[in-house]
Amino acid sequence: MMAALAAVVGLGLVGPPAGAAVPPPAKSIVVTSSPSTAVWSEGVRLTVAITPKGGGTPKGGTVTFLDGDVPIGTATATARNTTLTTSSLAVGGHQITAAYGGDETVAPGSSAPITVTVAKASATVTLTSESGPVGPGAEATLRAVVKPAAPAATSRRPSGTVVFNTGTRSATVRLNANGVATWRPTTLAEGSHTVTATYGGSDVYDPSTSTSVVQEVVVETPNVLDQETTAAPLGAYNVYGGETQWLTLAQTFTAGITGELDEVTLRLWQDSEPLPLEVEIRTLSAGVPTTTVLGSGSVDWTEVDVWDGSYQETHPTPSLDVELDVPASVTAGTEYALVLRSEATNGTWLPGLVEPTYPGTLLLNTEGSTWWPMNDYDMWFRTWVVPAP
Repeated sequence: MMAALAAVVGLGLVGPPAGAAVPPPAKSIVVTSSPSTAVWSEGVRLTVAITPKGGGTPKGGTVTFLDGDVPIGTATATARNTTLTTSSLAVGGHQITAAYGGDETVAPGSSAPITVTVAKASATVTLTSESGPVGPGAEATLRAVVKPAAPAATSRRPSGTVVFNTGTRSATVRLNANGVATWRPTTLAEGSHTVTATYGGSDVYDPSTSTSVVQEVVVETPNVLDQETTAAPLGAYNVYGGETQWLTLAQTFTAGITGELDEVTLRLWQDSEPLPLEVEIRTLSAGVPTTTVLGSGSVDWTEVDVWDGSYQETHPTPSLDVELDVPASVTAGTEYALVLRSEATNGTWLPGLVEPTYPGTLLLNTEGSTWWPMNDYDMWFRTWVVPAP
């Protein structure tokens, strides 16, 4: 045994100098592993316990840990237990030994082998729809992220492929360096598609399947006319004297359609300097607007070709479409307020007003004062709603 150990080159088994007294072999050299059954890339802690014959602890010397005949690491024996942690063991079974090079009190020696088993690691697959509902022929984006599951090392990114499956269609996509696979189908039929992503595994990872997600392909419903006034514009509100005022007009209306109110068409005219106009949909309380804004948008009159000629009762002012940045959810049969707000200094500012043809109330408010009705007029407007599915 001693001759075989001395013949191993590079393992520190050098023996005593010529003529020196040969120290006795160790009472025992025992190697253990924690855990003895691990998953790939999990750290395995190898420990060798060296017990000199006369008691005490080793006074140095090198311990070489071997996987079969292949060294996998070294440590210096300065105490009875010497350890090495490694995550380099491949999937499969391993015969681990510890060879001790000896010191002045203990001769070189080797432990009996132990078996350490390394299994494939598990992975998790997370699938998301990055695009939300799409129209027919539009590109959907489905993304699968594959990550190591504990106790595997999180830094060891899985490789291989992911199969996306809708039940009627499938696509195989290779993972990138970050463990991500992306599928962008453009030919999904209208309807709901239940999609899963299955990772095919590799030489070190087991296969895994995500939970399902639903990808909607819908025919987009265009917004439809909800309310309208149709008579010719009349009247104006004048602000003079050089004082800047916030002019606020509100028209009450009852929604005829349940859905998302996302656009308002107005008729506007003024002969003062154009100013930004704020458009809001608010709730009502006791017939007047509250401060609760359900949806809002704005338009800069300097960007809009509005009529700025002299006042004419029958002049057909141009229509202005205002898209709401925040659509308002409205319910058929519920009353709301369409509120227009803008600053005015000198001149005339007013949306187109019409003779009463609409069963709502036009209300006026300046500088946050009390709302008061303008019963002789209606505001000319249309609301556009995307109906609820």
